[in-house]
Amino acid sequence: MSRDPDRIKPFLRELEAFWRARPDWRFGQLIMNLSRDGQGGFLDIWEWDWNPFSRRMQEIGREESDALLARSAEAAVKRIERLERVEKAAQAVRNDPWSLKAHSWLERELDSE
Repeated sequence: MSRDPDRIKPFLRELEAFWRARPDWRFGQLIMNLSRDGQGGFLDIWEWDWNPFSRRMQEIGREESDALLARSAEAAVKRIERLERVEKAAQAVRNDPWSLKAHSWLERELDSE
């Protein structure tokens, strides 16, 4: 039984897009990362054709997207919390413009990151 050679170019385009999104990965690293089982081991990829590799690239892409989304959400929450603290400090200054304590608090909040 012969395999369809027309499967090669679409897979190579998919592999290229996946690898271009991770240009710091060496080729061997790319293949090893695609064969990880998620529990510290590796899958037996000897018999794999393009389908399992394609699924793994999609899984890794989703995992990376989920992780990026979680980090972005966490960063957004931290920014919102900081803005709320700055607003409270600014309100304290508005309530008592002569208060050194309020001005110091506002300065600290504005300098924090």
